[in-house]
Amino acid sequence: VFIFFILVYYCFSDVIEVTVNPGDDAILPCQAAGSSIKAVAWTRPDLEPDIVLYCSDGHLDTTNQHPSFKDRVELVDRDLKDGDVSLILKNVRSIDNGTYKCGVAPDSSRRTKRSNINSEPIRTVRLKVTDPLTEVTMRPGDDVILPCQAATFNISVVKRRDQDNLLMMKHQLISSSTSPRALNT
Repeated sequence: VFIFFILVYYCFSDVIEVTVNPGDDAILPCQAAGSSIKAVAWTRPDLEPDIVLYCSDGHLDTTNQHPSFKDRVELVDRDLKDGDVSLILKNVRSIDNGTYKCGVAPDSSRRTKRSNINSEPIRTVRLKVTDPLTEVTMRPGDDVILPCQAATFNISVVKRRDQDNLLMMKHQLISSSTSPRALNT
């Protein structure tokens, strides 16, 4: 019964989940019902501005595009033919995790303003950027470098050894206004 529920959920859910590794290119699928499309907008509602990509009559408009997507997004079919308005997001990073929405304005629309596309999205895609597990092999007495990549900057790492001589790592996100002395806890 549980497996059936999952199958029914995925068959009737409007949300598609795309999972990629950091550094990969991701294709977020979106197919419009008609082949005559005047404009397409990809948005991510949790960002301000929320525009990932806006394309009208085959021309990209980056005026209100969120800066993190500059030079990293394009449409699979920039000519907006055949209803394929899938988005290519290049060199994905962990900060790209989120829910993306695709909307279109049909060619019959006289205006191409983004406000024409603010109706219900035709596709919602949840992008998950997962870091592959990294295995580190070492022998007693070896020095080791543990790989780590952060989605933000201004990070300080504090290390100490416990009573069993095990290395403990404590990390704290700090802002530029945090004094380094505040980390000596």
